[in-house]
Amino acid sequence: MTITSAISNSSGTTGGVLGIMKDGNGTLDLTGANTYNGTTKISKGTLSISGSGSLGNGSYAGAIQFGVGANLVYSSSANQTLSGLIDGYGSVTQSGTGILSLVGNPTDPNSYGGDTTVNSGILAVNGSAIDDYGYLIINGGKVQATGVETVDQLYFGSVQKAAGTWGASGSGATHIDNTHFSGTGTILVITGSTAVDNTLADWITTQGLQGAAADATADPDGDGISNTLECILGGQPNPAIANSNSAAMLPVATQNLAGGMVFTFHRTDVSEDITTLGFQWSTGLTFNANDAVTVGATSATTNGVTVTVAEDSPDAATDTITITVPASKASGGKLFGRLQATAP
Repeated sequence: MTITSAISNSSGTTGGVLGIMKDGNGTLDLTGANTYNGTTKISKGTLSISGSGSLGNGSYAGAIQFGVGANLVYSSSANQTLSGLIDGYGSVTQSGTGILSLVGNPTDPNSYGGDTTVNSGILAVNGSAIDDYGYLIINGGKVQATGVETVDQLYFGSVQKAAGTWGASGSGATHIDNTHFSGTGTILVITGSTAVDNTLADWITTQGLQGAAADATADPDGDGISNTLECILGGQPNPAIANSNSAAMLPVATQNLAGGMVFTFHRTDVSEDITTLGFQWSTGLTFNANDAVTVGATSATTNGVTVTVAEDSPDAATDTITITVPASKASGGKLFGRLQATAP
């Protein structure tokens, strides 16, 4: 069900503060600039704020109460601040393009028991926004922290991350990650992954490399592929291990029927969170920084160049990436492509 009109407090001789209650297992979608300031109770199912909708006309101080398994999904283009107490047994999801700010009260912090998920946009937290026993899941977008926000577990997609503090450059966090975080604050993770591949350096170490051979740009097995690309392509960089030459894993470039270039390779799941991958094209052997696209977690088209991500292909730990550069980018029938990989 969708309600497009704004919901406001009652007026007139019988006027007063209005709240709403969402019951039933389906989804109630609010797309208006709602101005009511009473309690929002989500007993069952999902309350969705979408379009350009908002609560409290963008600044809502009313309480939000969850029933078991209930959900609040914010997918609006409008910025939204939620400063009232959020409690119960539900989850909060930011899927909007703007900023969703959870402003918890330090003396009575939010205590909802479900996951907090960020799919897009920015989720701003102030140190009292998420229950200390909650899970924070970042599939896209960023978390903008002020102060220290404590969570039990942190995930990038389905990958659990290490314990400790996480944040952007300048935050003082142990784990600096400008892809998933912004702001001056940190996220304190209590329970971390027992896996060791939380950084590219960890991955290189687990391959048995040390010293200069463990540098991200090193090529200890002499196959022309750096350690960073070995991690991405699923190669083995240690020359002491049999069959470490990974040349067969290099990208393959072909021409499609329309005269464009099709650039194909495999990318490991483990590399997605510990490397940054891009693709550049050119009509010669000199590459322009502007002629580039990011190879992200999902398929996308940028400036006419299409990146297609086939998840779990050929296996559960690997994706197939296909990049198509149209013939219009060529000069004299020539197109060149290359990968650019760095550790974030």
